Amino acid sequence: MELNDKLYTTLTTHVTQNCGKLVNTATPADSALVKVLLGDCGTAPNITPRMPEDKCFQGDTDMDLCVSTPKIEAIKSWIAMGAKR
Repeated sequence: MELNDKLYTTLTTHVTQNCGKLVNTATPADSALVKVLLGDCGTAPNITPRMPEDKCFQGDTDMDLCVSTPKIEAIKSWIAMGAKR
């Protein structure tokens, strides 16, 4: 299996320990990828911090540090369309 194929398979099938499925095509907003871009996910003591870690924190609106809302919406749209390659 080619590296790109392996990475894509991991992206679309992996279930994280704290946040659920990395990519959830049934409910894109429940995808761990989306959750960690919007805020911390999981429950104490098993919390995965908001990404990018140590740069973007709960309540931050500084777009230089956080992934912008339009980019997060684009990711959710890609997931909703089946997360095609």
